[in-house]
Formats: sequence, structure tokens, C-alpha cells
Amino acid sequence: MTRLVPMRNAAYPRFLDEAVTGYARDNVAAGRWPADEALELSRDEFSRLLPAGLETADHRIYEIEDEAGGHVVGFVWLAFVPKGTMK
Repeated sequence: MTRLVPMRNAAYPRFLDEAVTGYARDNVAAGRWPADEALELSRDEFSRLLPAGLETADHRIYEIEDEAGGHVVGFVWLAFVPKGTMK
């Protein structure tokens, strides 16, 4: 079994680094961003989306934890946005 636990402050830098890198890679692979600009564009996007990190209003980031071993096996990021405001 797994459970969701609010992301711990100590885990956020690793999450952010992996998320920024993965998002940059995905956008290059999709042909949306040039490789030489991808990391900067991804960092900018994350700075816009999570300006206060884990304390950003209307965003919740959880770790998915394996209950048996206590190991983090993934994460879930929820953003609460009013209907019709996503661009």
C-alpha cells in the first residue's frame, strides 16, 4: 500500500530539480522548445507556477510513500484554479 503525505521541506529542492529537468526534456522532445533554452524556460515556468515553493497558495504537493518501507515512490502536485482561468 501507499499513502500521500504532504511534501517535506527537505524534499522540495530535489523534487524541483527533477521536475524542472524532466519538464525541459519533455518540451524538447515534443518540439516545443529548443534544447539550448529548455532548462531556462522550464525554470521560468516553475518560478511562475510555484513562486513561494511549497507555500504557494492553491497548490499542494504530496509525496507518495510506500507504507511498508517508508520510501518515497513518487509525488502528486495539485493546483486549484477557478474554472476558465487556465491558459
